[in-house]
Amino acid sequence: MIEEKRYFAPLSFMPFRVLRGRAGEGETGFTLIELLIGMALLGFIMTLIFAGLQLGARSWDAAENKASESERMRLAHAFIRKEISQILPMKRKTPPDGNLIFSGSNESVYFLATLPAQSGAGGLYLISIELEQTENSGRLIMKRRTYKTNDQDFSSLQTTEDEERTVLADQIERLGVTYFGAENEQAEAQWHTQWPEGKSLPRLIKLEVAEKNGKAWPELVVAPTIDDLKSAAQGGMLGAMLRARGRNN
Repeated sequence: MIEEKRYFAPLSFMPFRVLRGRAGEGETGFTLIELLIGMALLGFIMTLIFAGLQLGARSWDAAENKASESERMRLAHAFIRKEISQILPMKRKTPPDGNLIFSGSNESVYFLATLPAQSGAGGLYLISIELEQTENSGRLIMKRRTYKTNDQDFSSLQTTEDEERTVLADQIERLGVTYFGAENEQAEAQWHTQWPEGKSLPRLIKLEVAEKNGKAWPELVVAPTIDDLKSAAQGGMLGAMLRARGRNN
């Protein structure tokens, strides 16, 4: 009597039979075609698994890079906002009753502000935020120089050392700066691409940044928090700082 048993191979292998009988009787197993089909199916499944792993790894890297870029952009935004909001409306010492220490173009902005101690020595600084062109692209940088009461302009910022420069972002294609306010008491407030040194600060400063890959940053609009010269001069800490600067210079 021939005993028949049926077995099933794992995955998508086709079922096969093994016929067992008494000694001397024939036995059957895998055919060559069945082996080839099974190997082909196994190779196909392994290819799909490997492709899925590769896709998952690329997606993870892309998400990580995007998160890192967003974080760098957020930090640059926060730093620029903080510095511009702390602009000090101080007048130059010479000539008497001189202009405010502030000047802006469509590609850069120069002003006087304080820096926290961890960013330098602390105190009053001449600061610029501008686009520096490199061989392949541009860099958004901040330059700083210790303010001296005899400074007539912002020319000292053109000779800053490496330790007085901070790279805020790389791979930048364009920086656009505009200023909202009235040029004089009789004029109507509107947006300007230039803000030369004068008797007042703009009410708003807007920065637009475009990266080399075409991605544009969200518009950054900042209002200087100290917009009254008298209130700034009456500040105890600022007054003490100015008096100390005067004695040292």
